Amino acid sequence: MSKDQELKWLYQYQEVRRRQSKLEKELEELLADHSLIPLANKLTLVAGKMASCQEAISNRRKEMKRWEEERTKLRYHREESEKDLYGGKITSPKELTQLEKKIAEYRQAEERVEEGILQAMYDVEEMEKKLAGLGKEEAGLKEELAKRRAGLEAKRSALQKEVAALQKEGERLAGLVSPEWKERFERLRERMNGVVLAPVKDKTCGHCHVLVSAGILEKARRGGAAPPGCENCGRLLVVL
Repeated sequence: MSKDQELKWLYQYQEVRRRQSKLEKELEELLADHSLIPLANKLTLVAGKMASCQEAISNRRKEMKRWEEERTKLRYHREESEKDLYGGKITSPKELTQLEKKIAEYRQAEERVEEGILQAMYDVEEMEKKLAGLGKEEAGLKEELAKRRAGLEAKRSALQKEVAALQKEGERLAGLVSPEWKERFERLRERMNGVVLAPVKDKTCGHCHVLVSAGILEKARRGGAAPPGCENCGRLLVVL
């Protein structure tokens, strides 16, 4: 196995490791993603408004029931008083006047209760419209939240698969490189931020893009066990 071929494999290994590291960082950020929080908070807020609206409707209906019961009692007492008034049992002018006044008071009370019932019915109708609107908003938010979660899950799954594939490819390439080169590579990798080898591209260093001198370029082209380093950034130069 030639040293030139080994350097090419090592360069491929380096690029696989770099890509894997980048994707692992993306995956870590994705798993810690907080972009759904505002949407989830909005959904919680809408759900709270719906609960308050439902409670208000329930309370208004209870009031309506109490008023209807009150109206029934008032109507009963008024009708009983009217029977007494028109039944001929009471002949005293004073008692008749008092009874007429009492009947009028019953009627006024019935009217007030009736107005309250009508207002409550109107309020319930308006609140039910509001509740229906909140229900539509909640459904839309749930759909959007589910869609975004599904999108994040699909992206997460794709990243995990690619990371696993890169891990496998990295292991394969590592097996093609001699222990001496792997040891040297790992020793330099951290110091050089993961980039130990740089390809020569159009007579420039593929990492820092500085023009490579003719002598260094010639050494890189000859290859061998000791590839030259870039005079600017120090990366080992290889011709692919």
